[in-house]
Amino acid sequence: IVLKRSHLLKWLNRPFFNEVVPGFYVRVSELDAYEPCEIVGVEKVSKYQFGNKETEVALRVRTPTRTRNIRMTFVSNSELQKEEFERWQALLDRSHQPRLLQSFVRSKRSD
Repeated sequence: IVLKRSHLLKWLNRPFFNEVVPGFYVRVSELDAYEPCEIVGVEKVSKYQFGNKETEVALRVRTPTRTRNIRMTFVSNSELQKEEFERWQALLDRSHQPRLLQSFVRSKRSD
């Protein structure tokens, strides 16, 4: 359920993009580290270069502590690391937010 930058680039101009990507997760570059973020929506922003395309699409992402818009250029093309996932789970627990349910994971895989 973690989308890489290459997935976003491939799907960007497809008609299903805005409806399908919310609920997936991305690994986002944050200063000198990476953090998992849930995609909660798609927003229009000023044009920027994303791979070989120009776009006005940004992702609205949420962590356990904040929600913000990001350009897709900040999404990693690498797998989520075990330590990053564990830090994120601990943050969810500390902020009394629910963890992912297996049923949700199965439903996103079918999307």
